[in-house]
Amino acid sequence: LPWVATGALVVAGGLGWWFLSSQTAEVPSGPVKITPFTTDGGYKAHPKLFPDGEKVAYEWRGDIYVKALGPGTRPFRLTKHETYESDPVWSLDSRQIAFVRWFEDRRTVYTVPALGGQERKLTDLSYLASRYFVGSTLSWSPDGDWLGFAERPSTDEPSRIVRLSLATLEKQPLTSPPERSCGDKRS
Repeated sequence: LPWVATGALVVAGGLGWWFLSSQTAEVPSGPVKITPFTTDGGYKAHPKLFPDGEKVAYEWRGDIYVKALGPGTRPFRLTKHETYESDPVWSLDSRQIAFVRWFEDRRTVYTVPALGGQERKLTDLSYLASRYFVGSTLSWSPDGDWLGFAERPSTDEPSRIVRLSLATLEKQPLTSPPERSCGDKRS
């Protein structure tokens, strides 16, 4: 019986050695190549890559643009409104872009087809989580049915994170921060 256990151990060790030695080592892929998406003048902000990494949506001169990667491609101006627009974010199916339009007295969330077309007003933001947005303000849910963002219910209440149904345009609070706190912010 001891020789059976020893034999099994030798066979298991041999199989383990063969399996490990037959694995190929990964070869480093080389240095990372940095490719600028745009070389046009001016400040661009809030870039969001298309899920396949071949396009980018960004804010430039107060409008939302989309640009494909590659030499000779031109940026496509997605929005053409007299007010400032920011914070573009791709839907998970890459067919729409949500963004924030800044009016003097309010901020409004819109969507627009990623290839251009009719905009859809979704909601006015009650009060901003802060005077200036930091990072992305909008997030799509994994199923694409909701948008999430931070807003304050009133000027003297802390900010909370809410989700907006794209089907019904109903807002649902997701967080309830304590009174007199800074509140919650989407980052």
